[in-house]
Amino acid sequence: TPKSSSSSTSGSSSSKTPESSSSVKSSSSKTHDSKAFVDSRDGKTYRMVTIGSQTWFAENVNYKGDDVTGYCHSGKPENCDKYGSLYDWDNAKKACPSGTHLPTIEELRELLHFVGEDSSAVVLMADTGWTRDDGYLGTDKYGFAMLPGSYKASGGYGSSLGWCTNMWTASDSAGLVYAVYLGWNLPYASIGLYDLAEGWGMAVRCIEGEAKLSSSSSAKSSSSSIKSSSSSQVYSSSSTGVKSSWKFLNSAISYGE
Repeated sequence: TPKSSSSSTSGSSSSKTPESSSSVKSSSSKTHDSKAFVDSRDGKTYRMVTIGSQTWFAENVNYKGDDVTGYCHSGKPENCDKYGSLYDWDNAKKACPSGTHLPTIEELRELLHFVGEDSSAVVLMADTGWTRDDGYLGTDKYGFAMLPGSYKASGGYGSSLGWCTNMWTASDSAGLVYAVYLGWNLPYASIGLYDLAEGWGMAVRCIEGEAKLSSSSSAKSSSSSIKSSSSSQVYSSSSTGVKSSWKFLNSAISYGE
Protein backbone atom coordinates (compact mmCIF):
# COMPACT_ATOMS: atom_id res chain seq x y z
CA THR A 1 0.00 0.00 0.00
CA PRO A 2 1.28 3.55 -0.57
CA LYS A 3 3.34 4.91 2.30
CA SER A 4 3.06 8.46 3.53
CA SER A 5 5.10 11.13 5.21
CA SER A 6 4.11 14.59 6.27
CA SER A 7 6.50 16.24 3.79
CA SER A 8 4.88 16.42 1.06
CA THR A 9 -2.13 15.34 -23.18
CA SER A 10 -4.55 15.92 -24.43
CA GLY A 11 -5.09 13.80 -27.57
CA SER A 12 -6.24 15.00 -30.92
CA SER A 13 -9.21 13.56 -32.76
CA SER A 14 -8.51 9.98 -33.69
CA SER A 15 -8.51 9.02 -37.34
CA LYS A 16 -10.30 5.87 -36.30
CA THR A 17 -13.70 6.58 -34.79
CA PRO A 18 -14.50 4.41 -31.76
CA GLU A 19 -17.05 1.77 -32.63
CA SER A 20 -20.33 2.02 -30.76
CA SER A 21 -21.66 -1.07 -29.09
CA SER A 22 -24.50 -0.97 -26.58
CA SER A 23 -24.44 -3.13 -23.46
CA VAL A 24 -20.85 -4.34 -23.82
CA LYS A 25 -20.20 -6.77 -21.00
CA SER A 26 -17.45 -5.65 -18.64
CA SER A 27 -15.05 -7.82 -16.64
CA SER A 28 -17.56 -7.44 -13.84
CA SER A 29 -20.71 -9.56 -13.60
CA LYS A 30 -22.86 -6.54 -14.53
CA THR A 31 -23.71 -5.23 -17.98
CA HIS A 32 -23.41 -1.53 -18.74
CA ASP A 33 -24.07 0.55 -21.80
CA SER A 34 -20.69 1.19 -23.34
CA LYS A 35 -18.78 1.40 -26.60
CA ALA A 36 -15.49 0.15 -27.92
CA PHE A 37 -12.35 2.12 -28.79
CA VAL A 38 -9.69 0.66 -31.08
CA ASP A 39 -6.13 1.82 -30.41
CA SER A 40 -4.70 2.43 -33.88
CA ARG A 41 -1.15 1.89 -32.58
CA ASP A 42 -1.51 -1.81 -31.83
CA GLY A 43 -5.11 -2.72 -32.66
CA LYS A 44 -6.15 -3.39 -29.05
CA THR A 45 -9.81 -2.74 -28.28
CA TYR A 46 -10.82 -1.03 -25.03
CA ARG A 47 -14.27 -0.77 -23.53
CA MET A 48 -15.45 2.78 -22.82
CA VAL A 49 -18.23 3.81 -20.47
CA THR A 50 -19.99 7.16 -20.10
CA ILE A 51 -20.34 8.43 -16.52
CA GLY A 52 -22.09 11.77 -16.26
CA SER A 53 -20.71 13.99 -19.02
CA GLN A 54 -17.43 12.06 -19.29
CA THR A 55 -16.51 8.96 -21.30
CA TRP A 56 -13.74 6.85 -19.75
CA PHE A 57 -11.86 3.70 -20.64
CA ALA A 58 -13.47 0.91 -18.63
CA GLU A 59 -10.18 -0.93 -18.37
CA ASN A 60 -6.55 0.01 -17.82
CA VAL A 61 -4.29 0.79 -20.74
CA ASN A 62 -1.91 -1.96 -21.81
CA TYR A 63 0.25 -0.40 -24.51
CA LYS A 64 3.99 -0.71 -25.02
CA GLY A 65 5.98 0.56 -27.97
CA ASP A 66 9.14 2.37 -28.99
CA ASP A 67 7.62 5.56 -27.58
CA VAL A 68 6.09 4.15 -24.37
CA THR A 69 7.54 1.85 -21.70
CA GLY A 70 5.28 -0.06 -19.33
CA TYR A 71 5.76 -2.69 -16.65
CA CYS A 72 3.85 -5.80 -15.65
CA HIS A 73 3.33 -6.38 -11.91
CA SER A 74 6.00 -8.78 -10.64
CA GLY A 75 7.39 -8.90 -14.18
CA LYS A 76 4.69 -11.33 -15.31
CA PRO A 77 3.06 -10.63 -18.72
CA GLU A 78 -0.20 -12.26 -17.61
CA ASN A 79 -0.62 -9.46 -15.05
CA CYS A 80 -0.52 -6.88 -17.86
CA ASP A 81 -3.12 -8.91 -19.73
CA LYS A 82 -5.45 -8.81 -16.73
CA TYR A 83 -4.68 -5.51 -14.99
CA GLY A 84 -3.03 -3.41 -17.69
CA SER A 85 0.48 -1.99 -17.59
CA LEU A 86 2.07 0.12 -14.86
CA TYR A 87 3.75 3.31 -16.09
CA ASP A 88 6.01 5.97 -14.64
CA TRP A 89 4.52 9.44 -15.03
CA ASP A 90 6.48 10.42 -18.15
CA ASN A 91 5.27 7.31 -19.96
CA ALA A 92 1.77 7.61 -18.51
CA LYS A 93 1.40 10.96 -20.27
CA LYS A 94 2.08 9.23 -23.61
CA ALA A 95 0.14 6.00 -22.99
CA CYS A 96 -3.35 7.15 -24.07
CA PRO A 97 -4.14 6.77 -27.79
CA SER A 98 -5.08 9.65 -30.07
CA GLY A 99 -8.61 10.83 -29.38
CA THR A 100 -8.20 10.31 -25.62
CA HIS A 101 -5.94 11.70 -22.92
CA LEU A 102 -4.65 11.13 -19.41
CA PRO A 103 -7.20 12.86 -17.13
CA THR A 104 -6.36 16.03 -15.27
CA ILE A 105 -7.00 16.33 -11.54
CA GLU A 106 -10.03 18.48 -12.33
CA GLU A 107 -11.49 15.75 -14.54
CA LEU A 108 -10.86 13.13 -11.88
CA ARG A 109 -12.57 15.26 -9.24
CA GLU A 110 -15.53 15.69 -11.58
CA LEU A 111 -15.84 11.91 -11.80
CA LEU A 112 -15.62 11.42 -8.03
CA HIS A 113 -18.13 14.18 -7.40
CA PHE A 114 -20.60 12.63 -9.86
CA VAL A 115 -20.43 9.10 -8.43
CA GLY A 116 -20.60 10.30 -4.81
CA GLU A 117 -17.67 11.18 -2.61
CA ASP A 118 -18.19 8.90 0.39
CA SER A 119 -18.44 5.66 -1.61
CA SER A 120 -16.47 6.65 -4.71
CA ALA A 121 -14.01 3.75 -4.45
CA VAL A 122 -16.72 1.15 -3.85
CA VAL A 123 -18.85 2.13 -6.85
CA LEU A 124 -15.84 2.42 -9.21
CA MET A 125 -14.27 -0.91 -8.20
CA ALA A 126 -15.08 -4.04 -10.19
CA ASP A 127 -17.39 -6.38 -8.29
CA THR A 128 -14.97 -9.28 -8.80
CA GLY A 129 -11.24 -9.66 -8.24
CA TRP A 130 -10.87 -7.67 -5.02
CA THR A 131 -9.71 -9.37 -1.81
CA ARG A 132 -11.05 -7.31 1.06
CA ASP A 133 -11.49 -8.28 4.70
CA ASP A 134 -13.03 -5.02 5.89
CA GLY A 135 -16.42 -5.09 4.19
CA TYR A 136 -15.64 -2.63 1.38
CA LEU A 137 -16.20 -4.62 -1.80
CA GLY A 138 -16.77 -3.16 -5.22
CA THR A 139 -20.25 -2.79 -6.69
CA ASP A 140 -19.17 -1.57 -10.16
CA LYS A 141 -22.28 0.61 -10.20
CA TYR A 142 -21.15 2.66 -13.21
CA GLY A 143 -19.19 0.07 -15.20
CA PHE A 144 -15.80 1.63 -14.46
CA ALA A 145 -14.61 -1.84 -13.38
CA MET A 146 -11.37 -0.85 -11.69
CA LEU A 147 -9.31 -3.94 -10.82
CA PRO A 148 -6.71 -4.19 -8.00
CA GLY A 149 -3.51 -4.15 -10.06
CA SER A 150 -1.36 -2.70 -7.25
CA TYR A 151 1.58 -0.41 -8.16
CA LYS A 152 5.35 -0.18 -8.58
CA ALA A 153 7.76 1.85 -6.45
CA SER A 154 11.51 2.26 -6.25
CA GLY A 155 11.71 -0.56 -3.71
CA GLY A 156 9.94 -3.01 -6.02
CA TYR A 157 6.37 -3.92 -6.78
CA GLY A 158 3.61 -3.04 -4.33
CA SER A 159 1.35 -5.20 -2.26
CA SER A 160 -0.13 -8.42 -3.53
CA LEU A 161 -2.59 -8.14 -6.36
CA GLY A 162 -6.16 -7.99 -5.14
CA TRP A 163 -5.72 -5.32 -2.48
CA CYS A 164 -5.26 -1.90 -4.09
CA THR A 165 -4.60 0.13 -7.19
CA ASN A 166 -3.18 3.55 -8.05
CA MET A 167 -4.09 5.67 -11.08
CA TRP A 168 -2.18 8.64 -12.51
CA THR A 169 -3.52 12.05 -13.46
CA ALA A 170 -1.82 14.50 -15.83
CA SER A 171 -1.63 17.22 -13.14
CA ASP A 172 1.31 18.23 -11.02
CA SER A 173 1.93 20.76 -8.28
CA ALA A 174 5.32 22.07 -7.15
CA GLY A 175 7.11 19.08 -8.68
CA LEU A 176 4.71 16.51 -7.22
CA VAL A 177 2.06 14.63 -9.19
CA TYR A 178 -1.60 13.98 -8.40
CA ALA A 179 -2.83 10.40 -8.45
CA VAL A 180 -5.71 8.49 -6.91
CA TYR A 181 -5.55 5.44 -4.65
CA LEU A 182 -8.29 2.82 -4.19
CA GLY A 183 -7.97 -0.02 -1.73
CA TRP A 184 -7.54 -1.36 1.78
CA ASN A 185 -10.04 0.06 4.27
CA LEU A 186 -11.12 3.19 2.36
CA PRO A 187 -14.63 3.27 0.86
CA TYR A 188 -13.71 6.43 -1.08
CA ALA A 189 -11.02 7.18 -3.65
CA SER A 190 -8.13 8.99 -1.99
CA ILE A 191 -6.31 11.74 -3.92
CA GLY A 192 -2.65 12.29 -3.06
CA LEU A 193 0.49 14.02 -4.29
CA TYR A 194 3.29 11.65 -5.24
CA ASP A 195 7.03 12.22 -5.32
CA LEU A 196 8.44 11.02 -8.65
CA ALA A 197 11.79 10.33 -6.99
CA GLU A 198 10.15 7.29 -5.42
CA GLY A 199 9.91 5.63 -8.82
CA TRP A 200 6.15 5.18 -8.87
CA GLY A 201 4.54 3.00 -11.52
CA MET A 202 0.74 3.26 -11.74
CA ALA A 203 -2.21 2.36 -13.92
CA VAL A 204 -3.57 4.62 -16.66
CA ARG A 205 -7.24 5.23 -17.45
CA CYS A 206 -7.87 7.40 -20.49
CA ILE A 207 -10.74 9.82 -20.96
CA GLU A 208 -12.24 10.70 -24.33
CA GLY A 209 -11.60 14.01 -26.10
CA GLU A 210 -9.49 17.04 -25.26
CA ALA A 211 -8.45 17.93 -21.72
CA LYS A 212 -10.91 20.51 -20.31
CA LEU A 213 -8.52 22.27 -17.93
CA SER A 214 -4.82 22.83 -17.64
CA SER A 215 -2.79 20.01 -16.07
CA SER A 216 -0.06 22.43 -14.96
CA SER A 217 1.13 23.20 -11.45
CA SER A 218 -1.77 25.60 -11.00
CA ALA A 219 -4.07 22.69 -10.14
CA LYS A 220 -5.74 23.15 -6.76
CA SER A 221 -4.35 21.06 -3.94
CA SER A 222 -7.68 20.41 -2.26
CA SER A 223 -11.39 20.64 -2.93
CA SER A 224 -14.24 21.10 -0.51
CA SER A 225 -16.48 19.00 -2.73
CA ILE A 226 -14.25 15.91 -2.71
CA LYS A 227 -13.74 13.59 0.23
CA SER A 228 -10.00 12.96 0.21
CA SER A 229 -8.36 12.37 3.54
CA SER A 230 -4.94 12.54 1.92
CA SER A 231 -5.44 15.48 -0.44
CA SER A 232 -2.40 17.25 0.97
CA GLN A 233 -0.24 14.25 1.81
CA VAL A 234 2.86 13.29 -0.14
CA TYR A 235 3.27 9.57 -0.60
CA SER A 236 6.67 8.09 0.04
CA SER A 237 7.71 4.47 0.49
CA SER A 238 9.87 5.37 3.47
CA SER A 239 7.37 5.28 6.33
CA THR A 240 4.11 3.79 7.51
CA GLY A 241 0.91 3.53 5.47
CA VAL A 242 -2.54 5.08 5.63
CA LYS A 243 -3.17 6.60 9.05
CA SER A 244 -6.52 6.13 10.76
CA SER A 245 -6.32 9.71 12.07
CA TRP A 246 -6.62 11.08 8.52
CA LYS A 247 -10.38 10.62 8.72
CA PHE A 248 -10.43 13.68 11.01
CA LEU A 249 -8.87 15.98 8.39
CA ASN A 250 -11.10 18.56 6.76
CA SER A 251 -11.10 18.04 2.99
CA ALA A 252 -11.89 21.75 2.51
CA ILE A 253 -8.52 22.72 3.96
CA SER A 254 -5.10 22.50 2.31
CA TYR A 255 -2.83 21.52 5.20
CA GLY A 256 0.44 22.05 3.32
CA GLU A 257 3.45 20.07 4.44
